[in-house]
Amino acid sequence: MDAYRAAYVETPIGKAGCDFEFDEAGMKQTGPGYNVVFGWDMFVEVVDAQTGFMLWMKPFSAVKLPIRFLDDENIAALRTLVQQARDRGLIKGVSAA
Repeated sequence: MDAYRAAYVETPIGKAGCDFEFDEAGMKQTGPGYNVVFGWDMFVEVVDAQTGFMLWMKPFSAVKLPIRFLDDENIAALRTLVQQARDRGLIKGVSAA
């Protein structure tokens, strides 16, 4: 996995990074040459860990959002949006929220 990660960061997309936007509908990820929208129902689980958020779509496929890129206000807002999606039954979850 480390070799894959090292190769990825040397690609034009890996070097440029991306932006995330979250709202009641889900997540929008924007980067060089792409815009992707994921509804909350696309995620089977969202794990809120000390290192960041893991938004799991299926086994071995997740979007990782490192905590170092978020301030306290955005962390709280994301937690609220995730809980609202869970309450609406959009994120079924396999672990405790």
